[in-house]
Parts: sequence; C-alpha cells; structure tokens
Amino acid sequence: MTDKVRVLVVDDSAFARKAISKIIDSDSDLQVVGTARDGQDAFEQVKSLKPDVVTLDVTMPNVDGLQALDLIMGEVPTPVVMLSAMTGENTGATIEALEKGAVDFFLKPSAMNPAGRTQESSELLTKVKMASKISPSRLKALGKVKIARMNRATAKNRKGSSARKKILVIGSSTGGPKALAELMPALPQDLPAVILIVQHMPPGFTKSLADRLNAACPYSVKEAEQGDPLEYGKA
Repeated sequence: MTDKVRVLVVDDSAFARKAISKIIDSDSDLQVVGTARDGQDAFEQVKSLKPDVVTLDVTMPNVDGLQALDLIMGEVPTPVVMLSAMTGENTGATIEALEKGAVDFFLKPSAMNPAGRTQESSELLTKVKMASKISPSRLKALGKVKIARMNRATAKNRKGSSARKKILVIGSSTGGPKALAELMPALPQDLPAVILIVQHMPPGFTKSLADRLNAACPYSVKEAEQGDPLEYGKA
C-alpha cells in the first residue's frame, strides 16, 4: 500500500480551507493533515507536521504567503503550491513567490465549491501530486543556473558573422520563474541571438513575469504580441 501524500492547507478564509481540504481529501492518494489560518501558523505547522506539500494562499493578514514562503524555504524546504486570485496585485505576488521557490500556483475560482467545478478540482489535485514528487534537495537546486560568460568582443563578432538570425529558445515548467530570475539577468545585453521564452501560465501572469524580468535585465523583456518583430537585444 502506497503512503498518501500529506498536505497542509493554508488560507485565512475558513470557507476556503474547508473547500480546498474537501477537494484534496476526495483523492485517495492525498490526505489533509492540517490547516492553518495565516503564514505564522503555517510555518509552525510545517515544522511540526512535516507535510509533503503545502497549499499556501498568497494574501493573508499578519504574515502573508510570501513571508511564510521565506520562512518555510529558509528552515524546512517543502514543496509549496501557491493559491492566488486573478487580480493585478496577486499576479505580481504569485510570480514573486515562484521566484522565491514555490513550485506551482493554482488560480482560485471566484466561488469555491468543493461539490462542483470538476475541471478546477482536477487541476488542483494534479498540481499537488506533481509538487509531492519534488524533493527538498531539488527545491534548493531550482534556480541555481550557471552561465558561461561571453565578452563583448566575442558577442559582437558572432552577431555579425551570419546573415541568419540566431534564436535562443528557453522552455521552463516547474521552477521556471525562479530559474529565469537567475538566468535572464546574467545573459549579456549584446547576446548574438533573439531570446524567446516559453512558460506555461495564464495571460495575466505571463505579463507580470515579463515585467519583473524586464526590470531585472539589461535588455528589453516583454510579453509577446501578434506581429512583434524578432530583434537582437530583446526577449
């Protein structure tokens, strides 16, 4: 008999905690071992319960999701799936959480209903199961990207050596935003290639990710739009 994946559910809403717990407990491979109402409570319960996965609400009073994530990753690295509402403030915070080490995120439906919304429930269960397969040692490794530095002279020579455009395609999934936050600022501004990033996310979140990378990189990063030209020095 396979041990169940032990899950800690964290949300400041009692209704949301109950709804999420009911969805998770509906799967025979998962078990809710505890719930927490804020980030400090979550941190204490992670230390005592040692869950396999934590579902962590982004917006909470007192110690919020980002602060709790810092505490958890700093002392007891555990796979965390962030729960987020689709708002401008939350999208930025969710991207920041992924950069800090959260392995995935789930968009909370506007009306949490454990008895319905089969598609959303299935998505949450899948994300929790996938998160449970990530070991603490891999959590520490996510985002530790080593870059071979290219000097400016070499970059310029290579850039002009061919009439064909060279394209660097970066595809990322679990841990992607954290790895991108390390990788992208380290790439030279005059890299002799067009940079394309493929990251599976809802539209509002991809724009937030692009904006954060643009602020951190020495070159332009933007969410792609139909008809955008492929240009050197841009991603």
